[in-house]
Amino acid sequence: MLKYFNAALTKLGRAQPFDHLAAMAQLALDSGPVALVDLSPQPTIIGCSDDAVSLRDSVVQMACDIDPIDIAETGDLGLPLAGTSLPFEAPWNAVIMLPMVGGGRRLAFLIFVPRTGLSAQRLSRFIVAAKRQVAENALTQRYRIDLKRYILMFDHLERTANIGVWECDLISGSMFWSDEMFRIHDRSPGEPMPSVSEALNYFVSPYNKQLEKLLLSAAVSSDPLDVTMPIETAAGRKRTVRVIAQRQSADEERPDRLAGVLQDVTAAHEANERLWWTANHDALTRLPNRALFADRFKTALERRKRTSNYVCLVLVDVDDFKHVNDTLGHAAGDRLLCLVAERLKKTVRANDTVARTGGDEFSILLEDLESREALNAVLERLRNSLDIYLTWEEQTVLVHLSAGAAISPDHGEAEHDLICAADLALYRMKEEALSALALYDPTFGQAQQERTQTMLSAREALKAGNIVPYYQPQLDLASGRIVGVEALARWIDGERVRTASDFACALADHELGAQISLAVVDRAIAEIAQINRDRADKLTLAVNASAGDLVRDTFLQRIGKRVETLGSDNGQITIEITEGVVLDDPTGRLGAEIRAASERGVNFSLDDFGTGYASLIHISTLPISELKVDRRFVSGIETDAAKQKIIRGIIEVARSLQLRLIVEGVESAEQVRMITELGGRFLQGYYFSKAVPVDELKALLAQEGKDQPRIAIAASG
Repeated sequence: MLKYFNAALTKLGRAQPFDHLAAMAQLALDSGPVALVDLSPQPTIIGCSDDAVSLRDSVVQMACDIDPIDIAETGDLGLPLAGTSLPFEAPWNAVIMLPMVGGGRRLAFLIFVPRTGLSAQRLSRFIVAAKRQVAENALTQRYRIDLKRYILMFDHLERTANIGVWECDLISGSMFWSDEMFRIHDRSPGEPMPSVSEALNYFVSPYNKQLEKLLLSAAVSSDPLDVTMPIETAAGRKRTVRVIAQRQSADEERPDRLAGVLQDVTAAHEANERLWWTANHDALTRLPNRALFADRFKTALERRKRTSNYVCLVLVDVDDFKHVNDTLGHAAGDRLLCLVAERLKKTVRANDTVARTGGDEFSILLEDLESREALNAVLERLRNSLDIYLTWEEQTVLVHLSAGAAISPDHGEAEHDLICAADLALYRMKEEALSALALYDPTFGQAQQERTQTMLSAREALKAGNIVPYYQPQLDLASGRIVGVEALARWIDGERVRTASDFACALADHELGAQISLAVVDRAIAEIAQINRDRADKLTLAVNASAGDLVRDTFLQRIGKRVETLGSDNGQITIEITEGVVLDDPTGRLGAEIRAASERGVNFSLDDFGTGYASLIHISTLPISELKVDRRFVSGIETDAAKQKIIRGIIEVARSLQLRLIVEGVESAEQVRMITELGGRFLQGYYFSKAVPVDELKALLAQEGKDQPRIAIAASG
C-alpha cells in the first residue's frame, strides 16, 4: 500500500499546479508576468510564471500594498489599464490584483499589465476558466497533503507495530518491500529490492523450504497464509516473524500478485516462551516440573507402542533431606537439591528427562532404549552416582540417594502401573535403608500388599483393644528381685502373639504409630499403677518413645499429666529415647520439652548406649537418669575381652555420674556372672524372662513373694 501512496504522490508532484496555472494565465491574457498569492494568513507566493520568478521578492510586498479589483468591473477595463504604478522601471504599465477563492483558500492573481493593456474579453474568459482550475488545483493540493499524512501515519504504524508490507509479482517474480521490511531484516530502506530467493534465505533452515511450499500453495489456491517462523537477519540476529499472505487478482494497472505483511513478533514469542518455561519448570533446579514430566512421560509411552524400544521410569529420593535442612539450614538444602539435579542430568543421556517432581523427589524418564544392554548401562551409571558430597560453611556432608525403577513393557504399559512399580522399588530401598537403585520385582508388590493388609488389620486390632503392653522384667542383682519392667507393644491376633517387628510398618506410620504408642503407654501406666498399690517396693515402668512420638506436643505432656495424677506412690515412669531422636532436634525444641517433662516427675533413659558418637554429650545436656547398655555388647561377652572392657568402662561412667545402668539382652548364667564381676547390678533379658502379659507378670511377682529371688528361679528354670 505504501508503494501506491508514494507513486500517487510522485505523480501529483511532477509539476507545481499553481506554477502551471500562472504560466497558463500569462499566455491566455497575453499579459506580463503572473503570480498567484495565498492571502491568508499572510501573503505567500504559491505559483508564478517563468517571467515572474525574478519578481518574487517584490510580489509579496505588492500583494500587501495594493487593493484587489472587483471581478464584476473587469468588463470596463480597457487601454490604458488603470492599475497601480510599479515600484520599479519595467516594460509594464501597472499591476492588478485579481481576487479568487478556491478550496476554501483566499487567493489572488497579480497580473503585470503590458503597455498595450489587457483585453477585457480575454480577462473575462480567463476568470471563468481560472475559477474552475483553481478549484481543481486546490483539490489536487489537498490530495497531496492527505497522501503525505497517510504516508507518515502508515510509516508510524509500521514502526510501532513492527509490521512490514511486501508484495510479489506472480508474473515477473519481482518483489516490493516497505521500509519496515528492510528494518526488520537489519537492512537500510532504499536498498535494492531483494529477489524471492534472497527473501526466503533469511528464514532459518528448514523453515525456508517449508515457507516456499506454503507460499506456492497460497498463490495457487488463493487461500490465506498465516505462519510464524524464525529468521536470521543480515546482521546475524535471531528473530521470530509472523508471515501473512494472500493472492490478489490482476486489475487494470497491476498483474496477479501475492501480497501480505511480515510482523516482528520476537518480543511476544520470547515472553510466551518465558511464561511457558515458568509454568513447566522448577525455579530452583531449573528442571522440568511434575506437569511437564507427566506430559513427556505420556508421549514417550504412546511413541513406544509404535516401536520395540524400552521406556524406563526412575524415581529418586534424597535420604535424610530434612536432617540437612534442620542442621545446616534451608539454603544448604536448596544447594543440595541443585547438586542432585546437576548430578542426575550429567549421568543420563541428552534425550532423557530429569525432573523435580516433589520437595526432595526427582523423576527420570529414559526413553528410546533399543536394548536391555543400553538400559542397563544407564541404570548402572545411576547406581554409581547416588552419593552426593555437600560442602557448606566448611562442613562436608555425605548424602545418599535412593532410587526405584520400572520398565515398559516389562512392568506395565500405563503411566499409573509404572509409577506404582517404580514407587514400590523405591520404597524397598528406603525400607531397607539402602542407598542404591532397585529395579522393580513382582515380589515388591506382594510385600506392599502385605504391608497394606498389616496396616488395616493393626487399625482394627487397636480399635478392638488387641494391641496391649507386655512386660519384660528388670532385675536387681543385689536382691535378686524384679525392680522394674519395660513395656513392649504386642498384638494379640487370635492365639498368636505378634511382636513389634511383625507390625513395624504400623508403628512407623506417622498417624497409626502415634495412636498405638499412646494406647500402649496409657494402659501400661494404669496396669503398673494397680500392681504398685499392693507393693511396698514400687516397680518402675519403662516405655519406648520413637522420634514420631516425641515430636508431638501431646505425648510428653500426656505422660507428665499421668505422672502428676498418679503421684510417686505408684512408681516411677521412665521414657527410653535413642541418640538418633536427640540428634534430630537442631532447634532444641525437643530438648526443652524433655526438661519440662522431667520437672513433672518423668525420668529419661538413654537407650542403646555406647552405639552413638555423642552419647556423653547428651548425658550432660539432658536430664538423663538412666543408661541402657545395647545388647550387642552383651552377646559374646563371655569370651570377648574387648566387650568386657567396654562394659566395665560404661559401668564406671554410670557410677561416676550417679546414673542407674541397665544391661539388656542377658541370655545365659555365664553372662550374668561376667556382668556381676564387671560391676553391673540391673539386668534385663530372656535369661530371666521374656516379655509377658500383665497376668503372668503378677504371677512372677507373687512367686517372688514366697521369698525366692528371681535369679534363683531363673537358674533353676
